[in-house]
Amino acid sequence: MIKAKKFKLKYNIKDYLFILSLIIIPLIHFIVFWLYVNFDSILMAFKGLGDDGQEYWTLNNFATLIKDFFLPDSIIWEATINTLLIFLTGVFIATPICLVAAFFMLKRMPLGNFYKILFFLPSMINMVAFVYVFTYFIGVDGPLARIWVNLGFELETFPVFLGQGWAMPTILFYNIWSGLGFTTIVTSSNMNRIPTELYESAKIDGAGFVCEFFSITIPLIWPTISAMIVFNMAGMFSYLGPVMLMTEGSYNTSTIGYYIFQNVTSGDPKLMYYPAALGLFFTIIAAPVILLTRKGLNSFWQDVTF
Repeated sequence: MIKAKKFKLKYNIKDYLFILSLIIIPLIHFIVFWLYVNFDSILMAFKGLGDDGQEYWTLNNFATLIKDFFLPDSIIWEATINTLLIFLTGVFIATPICLVAAFFMLKRMPLGNFYKILFFLPSMINMVAFVYVFTYFIGVDGPLARIWVNLGFELETFPVFLGQGWAMPTILFYNIWSGLGFTTIVTSSNMNRIPTELYESAKIDGAGFVCEFFSITIPLIWPTISAMIVFNMAGMFSYLGPVMLMTEGSYNTSTIGYYIFQNVTSGDPKLMYYPAALGLFFTIIAAPVILLTRKGLNSFWQDVTF
């Protein structure tokens, strides 16, 4: 007589309850703040509103979206490019600047702790106030224009930074500038956890600042860097604050997040279905890209721990 094998759990009940206690909070957070909030939006992507005020099921939103990408003056294409530019400048310009600044503060540069305060305090200011101060500073009535005149130039030749040709570079600069404080403090705190013995050993072997930065610091804080890149990638399609406060999408500065916001707040019920399809379209595309990016970033320096 063949005895049936007893099913044996890999872990005991207490272990499973402990694992459940760790994942239940993010799971509830996802269900409440993403699935519940976006459930109607997902359905709206496949609907339209007739002249009689009745909703009907359709795929026209997605068909129109695909056609819009190939139009010569497509606002969707412009918004996509601007969204990618904001993300790429943040990763390849702002992040390296923050890493270098945090590294030099780690190396006990003069007034290093004072610089940490200077970096952190502006990041505590409300974004609306920060944008207001920034736009005033670069405006024709601001300090920058006075410096321009004092240098001997005519006020009429002062560049309109939030006008045609200058608006998008100005927003990119603001995006880099406004994010320096928080990112520098986060990376600096992470660098301070690196044992000083590693730097002392490298210095004995003749390593300079460049070698210490690329061979010790970056590998050891790479999990933090990769996490910031992934988080920025996940949130880049919701970027709209500075664009809304500075230009309201004019002068070719619209982003995907602002375009969706603009249509939803237009007051026309018929314009709410197309943005739902747009958001779902980019979510479907971005989700696997983000997961692959995360996997690729985490493959670097896997054997480095401290």
